[in-house]
Amino acid sequence: TDMSEGIIARFRTMAIHRGSVIVGHVVGSVLQVLASLVLVGAVAVAIGFRSSGATALEWLAAFGLLALFALALTWIAVGM
Repeated sequence: TDMSEGIIARFRTMAIHRGSVIVGHVVGSVLQVLASLVLVGAVAVAIGFRSSGATALEWLAAFGLLALFALALTWIAVGM
């Protein structure tokens, strides 16, 4: 992990904000989740999934809720 390998101690000696390491970790994790959501959605459409009357705005809202859920779980994991 980053703590055992000493990278966090190295970051502490640099002129960066203390929270930037955590924020970078969270943003990276959320971007990975978003990429996997897009991939799973594309595969689902490719194998025959069709929406049953949902509008584009409703799909965007569902995508946003999943992204917020991923963000919340990532912050919980960082806090542990």
